[in-house]
Amino acid sequence: PGSISSAYPSLRVSTNMCCCCGKRSAHIASIILLAASFIFMIAGFAGARRSGAYWGYGVVEVDYGAAGKCDEEYTFFWSEFEAKTCSLATTRTELNKSLTRYKDCDEDFCSKCETAGEVIATFLTFALIAGIGSLYLIYLRLDATLRGRDLGCTKARTLASVIVGVMAFFLYICWQVWIDPCQFAINDFIKKRDEAFDNLSFASADHYSGSGAGAGLTFTALILVIIAAANQCCATDPEDHDASRQATQPGPEVNQPRRGPLPPGMVELAEQEDDDDFHDPVRAVPIDEKDQLAQSQSFKQTHV
Repeated sequence: PGSISSAYPSLRVSTNMCCCCGKRSAHIASIILLAASFIFMIAGFAGARRSGAYWGYGVVEVDYGAAGKCDEEYTFFWSEFEAKTCSLATTRTELNKSLTRYKDCDEDFCSKCETAGEVIATFLTFALIAGIGSLYLIYLRLDATLRGRDLGCTKARTLASVIVGVMAFFLYICWQVWIDPCQFAINDFIKKRDEAFDNLSFASADHYSGSGAGAGLTFTALILVIIAAANQCCATDPEDHDASRQATQPGPEVNQPRRGPLPPGMVELAEQEDDDDFHDPVRAVPIDEKDQLAQSQSFKQTHV
């Protein structure tokens, strides 16, 4: 006996559609997501210097008692950092401002953040190059979908998914290398500055630090690119549906109606659908004795 899927082949074809959304929508969504990630990556690139988005920050709130308060502020980029420092010698609340490149300082975080900046510059560049290639491939897939052409599902989908995935991997390296070791070293430095003020008899301090807008935008770009990669892996090309439909059509032996002796008083009826050339299972219905007698008499008259 045939299964539900064999009796209704159209149901089997529909299950081969894209697993998350229509293929055309998936390609358009991927292009939009990659375009947005480009904006965030460019903002991350601008974080190399003070004029751009900072990648990390730290604040030490110093309380000199009756003399007043002074807040030390540090903003960290991936090639230099800016410091506004308070005095450890007097109760002077004015800030000393300085801008220092990592290669010119000797704090523990300097060498780590300098290395992190070099890695970020390299892999952000790689991510942009991979993004341009990804956009081109996705455009080809979208054009093929609109024109009903056949790009070759396995090659096109796999290549687009892999390149977008590689782009996400490059962005992950940029974000991760800033967090560890650079940001962790910055946090330790800010904590030490807090302790230095706490050790003074005439001051107390509190502190906080964390990653900044540049690191946050890069992480946001990473999330968008991961979604785009999932879209490309999920979206199907025109040939997918044709191949799936051919694979799900019953073979010649399946299409043949069943033949064999029928019980007395039964007649065989077979129906055929024109759209997919599929035969329903044979059905048999009873006929009354009058119709059976009329058929017998008609047969005798024909052969006499």
